[in-house]
Amino acid sequence: MLITLLAATQVAALPPINGRAIRPGEACYTMRREGKDGAVPFGTTHQRIRILPGPRGGLIEVATRQTGSGARGSFDMRDVYVMRRADLRPVSYLNKVKGETKIELTYGDKQVTGRREVDGKMVDIAQPLDHRVWEGTLIGPMLAALPLRKGVTFSVPVFKYNQGLGTSTFKVVGEKAVQTPSGPEPAWVIEIPVDDKRSVSYFVSKRSRQELGYDAGFMSQVLGGECPK
Repeated sequence: MLITLLAATQVAALPPINGRAIRPGEACYTMRREGKDGAVPFGTTHQRIRILPGPRGGLIEVATRQTGSGARGSFDMRDVYVMRRADLRPVSYLNKVKGETKIELTYGDKQVTGRREVDGKMVDIAQPLDHRVWEGTLIGPMLAALPLRKGVTFSVPVFKYNQGLGTSTFKVVGEKAVQTPSGPEPAWVIEIPVDDKRSVSYFVSKRSRQELGYDAGFMSQVLGGECPK
């Protein structure tokens, strides 16, 4: 079965995206669900960022593992993104849940190819490209690579495995001190719309460009915790 995703997308002027602003390293985050008595931890996210050799200035790899327990039981999900280091243009994306491959994407200059699971079966993806796109499911590193400043809104053309072509919008609405294991950290606050009524707030360190977490209202993620790798 072949899914060809065709969507008309208006591409605005691209902001400068600097992948070299992203620092390699590892971090652990705690995922929390809002309850009657406040935020309740239900899982962790381990993130590892590595610089890899490759053409055009090298590559950057972002690997995450999310583990914990939710309404449907325990979960264990891994994502691996490989991108050009210079501008974060995607090269590949791999998603596994409990060791089983659910999504595989390979990005070329003129096409995105791969496969994903739909109703328990793997189906092929073939998306022609007539403009540059970025990986739409990777948020934190993208924000770190943008020239953040208060009041600026960025529009980035993206591809998402389940939605096809589109545009991600990031609005820098202000700044705040975010609590971290090493103390308060000055951070940019970036709003990302989910729909007409909801948005998610991401926090990115003004000093190091590290992702410090996010707040989606019903759930949040904060820096710190103990992560299995």
